[in-house]
Amino acid sequence: MNIQSIRDGVFFDLEFNGLEMISIGFVSPTEEYYAVSAEVDQQKLLADQFLVDNVWAHLPTREGSLDLLHPDVKSLEIIANDIEAYFERNKGRELWGWCPAYDKVILDGIFGGMLNSKAPMYAHDVETVRLLLGNPERPEQKAGLHNSLEDARYQRDLGLWLADRLEEKFGFR
Repeated sequence: MNIQSIRDGVFFDLEFNGLEMISIGFVSPTEEYYAVSAEVDQQKLLADQFLVDNVWAHLPTREGSLDLLHPDVKSLEIIANDIEAYFERNKGRELWGWCPAYDKVILDGIFGGMLNSKAPMYAHDVETVRLLLGNPERPEQKAGLHNSLEDARYQRDLGLWLADRLEEKFGFR
């Protein structure tokens, strides 16, 4: 890991309910990916007020249900194939997230577990970098909190902001 690995990284975020993926977003310097699981248990999701208040509003819905015809709503099999192709196109880029341990477990679960995963083995944590820099106040996320693609974009912006702080503080390049 180095500053360039932050600048060139793939930033990701998931929204989930337990171990069930609701949505996933990836952002690299060259492309973005967003998907919503068509297999999400909508009754279970709608029974959780936090998810209703913070996640449901960002999902493509129609008449109170997930819009299964929307192009972002896909089966887990299609999502897994899309993610495999995404990382093939982004080969060599390191994976970054904000406190990404749980997200990484769910990401790997799409492939049947870590040993079968087509995602990078390790996910770096932008929050750890921020804490190592002395816990500077981070820029505020302007929009889309709990939309996995907007969160991934924010994490990318945070990562780039942290890379700048590392260069300023330590002269790293």
